[in-house]
Amino acid sequence: MIFYKNKNWSFIMQQFVEDKEIISFSSLFQLFWRWRWVIIFFTTFSAVSSILFAINQADVYRASLIAMTPSDKNKGGFSGVTGQLGGLAGLAGISLGGSSEKSLRQIKELLRSRSFLQTFIEHHHLVPNIIAAIGWNKKKNQVIYDPEVYDKKNNKWVRTPPPNKNVVPTSWEAYPLLFKAIYVEAITKKNLLKISVDHYSPYVAKQWTEWLLEDINTLYRERSKKEANDSITFLRKAFEQTSLTEIRSMLSSLLEDQMKAAMLSEVRQEFVLETLSSAVLPEDKDHPKRAFIVIIGTVLGGIVSLILVLILNSIFPATSKHD
Repeated sequence: MIFYKNKNWSFIMQQFVEDKEIISFSSLFQLFWRWRWVIIFFTTFSAVSSILFAINQADVYRASLIAMTPSDKNKGGFSGVTGQLGGLAGLAGISLGGSSEKSLRQIKELLRSRSFLQTFIEHHHLVPNIIAAIGWNKKKNQVIYDPEVYDKKNNKWVRTPPPNKNVVPTSWEAYPLLFKAIYVEAITKKNLLKISVDHYSPYVAKQWTEWLLEDINTLYRERSKKEANDSITFLRKAFEQTSLTEIRSMLSSLLEDQMKAAMLSEVRQEFVLETLSSAVLPEDKDHPKRAFIVIIGTVLGGIVSLILVLILNSIFPATSKHD
């Protein structure tokens, strides 16, 4: 008998909850219907605003290239004497090779570092194209500059500088903007590095991508050349100061390898990264995704309008017909 009563009570509670949900949804629909013009207005306003915002966004193009680390056969003849000469090489500051995976990660970090990119900006005079560019004239193939920031005709900065900044911006100020426009992906399993650059002009994006590869190779080539020459100087002095035949033989092997490294740095342009897939001039924009902007803007506007309706209804509740 107790089981029977409990079963009936459970059934009654279930019916009550279902009726309450129906009443709740019905009341909610009536509430939204009452304030329908507010919902329609805000949703429409958000949709129109999103469309205008999306239309006014300039197209941005992305150029990419894929590079790979050089094969081991081109790195010098260290592999056969690494075990025997490790101690002497360490004293001379000579690198006997390393993990290509580690090298890729180092190159990736260096490519986006402030020191490298600021030098890159100054070397190629990129500050106007980074700070003042706002679009691209496809017919004339010209970058469009903000006239309130940079007078292209007279090559003069006319902007109102931010606090603690000069009218003429520096590479320090341009670095964060360039950093956001550069994408570097290390595919370590395949010893590949993908470099991409975004810009309003597809021609500029392609040029900068190629310059990044050239400059990183130049940096490593000059660094290797200096290290090799310093090592040669050290090894020659050490060779002259010892009379032991075995030590002289090992020093001679190291000296030969360093001379090869110095020669390689002179003749090899793609010193640390070789082009596997060159940058191609992009014909289609990468972003903005205008349809996505409009959809998100409209949906957010609709959600905000519903929240606003709930607030308005709590302030101005509907009066009952029976009052």
